[in-house]
Amino acid sequence: MFSSKDFEKCWFLYQSEGLPHNLSIEEFCLKQGVPVNEFNKWYRDTHKRIHPIRVDGAPESREETPADQTPSRESVRMAVTICMSNGVFIKRKNLSYESLRAFVEKLEGLC
Repeated sequence: MFSSKDFEKCWFLYQSEGLPHNLSIEEFCLKQGVPVNEFNKWYRDTHKRIHPIRVDGAPESREETPADQTPSRESVRMAVTICMSNGVFIKRKNLSYESLRAFVEKLEGLC
């Protein structure tokens, strides 16, 4: 059974030794004796995909929002998700500004 640390080392070795020699990750894993399916699962679980974007052009003029169209604090709702390194997962939805502020104050008390 391979640990996350083993897969991390394998990924580092692949980037430094396999990639420059145009080896696929499958070929590299087979040479290293690492199960490809377990490596792929580890990679998907630990490397979240973030795709860079590029915006071409910009609006010519920025129209100011009239004061009567600005949403009030009461109408704005927020969601917060916190995932800590020790495995604690906190998720709160449908928070108003005041309830979000109270939530953060309670979290500050725990720290």
